[in-house]
Amino acid sequence: MKLLRITTKHLTIYKEIESQKNIAATYGNLAVVFEYLDKPDLSLEYSFKALDILSKSKDTLGISNGYTNIGNTYADLGEYNLCRNYFIKALYLDSISMDTGRISTDYNNLGYLHSVLKDHTLALKYYQASLSIDKQLGEAMGECITRFNIGNVNYELGEISKALSYALSSYRLAQELHSVNYLMKNSNLLSKIYTKKNNDKEAYRYFEAYKTWSDSNELRQEKALLYARQLESQGQKGKPLVDTLVQEKNASIDARLTKLLRVLIYLGTIFCVVFLVYKLYLLFTKR
Repeated sequence: MKLLRITTKHLTIYKEIESQKNIAATYGNLAVVFEYLDKPDLSLEYSFKALDILSKSKDTLGISNGYTNIGNTYADLGEYNLCRNYFIKALYLDSISMDTGRISTDYNNLGYLHSVLKDHTLALKYYQASLSIDKQLGEAMGECITRFNIGNVNYELGEISKALSYALSSYRLAQELHSVNYLMKNSNLLSKIYTKKNNDKEAYRYFEAYKTWSDSNELRQEKALLYARQLESQGQKGKPLVDTLVQEKNASIDARLTKLLRVLIYLGTIFCVVFLVYKLYLLFTKR
């Protein structure tokens, strides 16, 4: 609730000083909240509001994020052609700006889309491209996610040995990163893989691990859902909505993101205070 009070104040200040960039960020975060609340129409509405502001300011990174959010929502709606169009738009912008980290994410998103469409060959092509970038950048979380995705596709293809190799490597990274979500996902996948290999002992061991991590992750998700509903409630009562909720799709909120969020809130507060002091200074010097 402390975070809610702080960010609500920030949004009020953003509107007072007409900070379009921060208002756009607010709309983008609200889009994520409404997607999490299973309200895709509202999610798209706020995504397009954000995109409209960002397009006027030619904020390439913001526009790319907006395209990705819209693509994710269309994927949830089963509108896969629209989803692909927006993922490709994001990839195009990130390729122009040569943002390799974002390009890796774009490849992963396209890999996910084609795995849903059962186009496993193309899915693996995109995932491998993403993994190559993650290795070059030393992006451990990205590598963890991509290795799991590759393992999962290989499992669906019946390539059990490959699936095992990627799942185990992803599981080890998840342990190092303390990622509850990918410990849960990998333990579930490993349980299924070992069942296919007729190794009941390992299958049972990872199934028990899956239940443990699943319970832990469910508690996190319940807390996040409760928080999102609180934000929605604030909006329905006519109060300003929070702008700094960042919900990772298909993953629990990482401790690093929470730390970054606190830093951004701190920097935002400093910026607002300095801006208001500057305005007061101009006001008094004019007198």
